Amino acid sequence: MTEIQGLSGARGQALLPAAVLSRRDVAPRRREVDDPEAEVERFQTVRRGYAEELDALYEKTLAETGDGAADIIKAYAVIARDDFFFKKTLRQVRTGGINADYALALERDKVCEKFAAMEDPYMKARADDIRNVCGELIRRMNGVSPDIRLSGDAPVILVAEDLTPEDTIRIDKRRLGGFVTERGGVTSHAVILAKTLGIPAILGLEGVLGQVSGGETALLYGEEGRLILSPDGEALAQFRADRERHARRGARLAAAALAPALAPDGRTV
Repeated sequence: MTEIQGLSGARGQALLPAAVLSRRDVAPRRREVDDPEAEVERFQTVRRGYAEELDALYEKTLAETGDGAADIIKAYAVIARDDFFFKKTLRQVRTGGINADYALALERDKVCEKFAAMEDPYMKARADDIRNVCGELIRRMNGVSPDIRLSGDAPVILVAEDLTPEDTIRIDKRRLGGFVTERGGVTSHAVILAKTLGIPAILGLEGVLGQVSGGETALLYGEEGRLILSPDGEALAQFRADRERHARRGARLAAAALAPALAPDGRTV
């Protein structure tokens, strides 16, 4: 049994097999382009296509989940369409005659460094949003598909280096019983989305990918930020007792919600 402590992302408990998400990240290399304007158009085509996909994902999320989750996807679409943000990237392509994905990676790192240096935790977390949008554009420019597929049919606790809000939306919710990431902060959009969807989550579990091979039983306590891998009999018994207690409390609250709201003097509110 291995117990790892992280940051509480979204409350809830889960006892499920662990599944490792391996994302193919792309580290673009600098190369010269013969036709900078053609390279600019290649980038703009990818950017337009990505923004349009985000629009469709926004509508789908709005219909299935509500405006809270959908607004996060809309924020990503706003970043993708921000001509001012990508202005320096395109200038680098035109003046330097270099590939757009490499120029974008340089600009992304500069901007994210500035956000990460801010004191406000919310503003710090916005660096992740910029990194996620730019990372997706870079992957698409290198032919990497955005699809995330989990093998099998049963629910799992997903273990990843990081999850973007897009990832969380795209993954089949019937399979996502909870998630654990090495990176991310408690104000990240992925956490906000997990709370909206009712998915327990833990963030900031550094090195967890090195301790999970996939398939082993994982016990997740979202409100405590605690993950137990291959729990022993005592940990399993405690989990089941906690689950029964929470179920009884939930039933009491549900029943109380239907009762009349009475003030101490007997007046109905």
